[in-house]
Amino acid sequence: MAAAVVYLNVSTMKHYLSLALLTALLAAVPVSGQVPANKAQPVSAASPQLTLFDLDFPGGPPAALVAAIEKASGRPLNVIIPVEYSKHQLPPLKMRHVNVYDLFVALGQSEVFTSRRQYTASFRTGKERSSLTDDTIWDFYLTGASFGDAAPMPSVAQFYLLKPYVDTGLTVDDITTAIQTAWRMNPAREAPSLSFHKETGLLIAVGDPDQVAAINRVLQALDPLRKVAQPSATASDGKKN
Repeated sequence: MAAAVVYLNVSTMKHYLSLALLTALLAAVPVSGQVPANKAQPVSAASPQLTLFDLDFPGGPPAALVAAIEKASGRPLNVIIPVEYSKHQLPPLKMRHVNVYDLFVALGQSEVFTSRRQYTASFRTGKERSSLTDDTIWDFYLTGASFGDAAPMPSVAQFYLLKPYVDTGLTVDDITTAIQTAWRMNPAREAPSLSFHKETGLLIAVGDPDQVAAINRVLQALDPLRKVAQPSATASDGKKN
């Protein structure tokens, strides 16, 4: 096919060039109220969601709570625990469908009382709630006050003869383990010191009066064993006579 050749005179060419230039200028000017197509619109970012989990914490130091949260949530938790607060005992916590923020708020609203002071413990961060993520760094803190400036409650010393209980077949370790288990059930109070004097068969306890008193309750629970063992000893004595 032969190519067609079109000839335009100078006047016609100027006319077409003017139309093309006018069209280009109109396309470059946006219509009033119309947003240019190439201008990006701002998009509101949704707040990140914190992982939800169920927690059944029996009580213990802050590091134990952190470990329980990590196990329940399946994620690591970034926490700073000052050395001076690392041994403080936190109360038992049983939560369902919570995140770390809600858990720490609830913990901060609870108060723990000991024989020496009242304190509140929790975890904090400098971030706003809307910017929290599972990677946020938390700081464990403890606030509290002594009951006035009074001297701390004095320790007491008590002595317990264990021979009647050992005669039933129990060992000293059996008895002291039961006592220490009772103390662990009340982690807010410091456990007393225990020492067994072999020569006299005395168990010596020194410490918090309420915790020492728990020894009496443990031994009272073992009294039925003593009553069972006593008739056997009496019958044996009767045969010798």
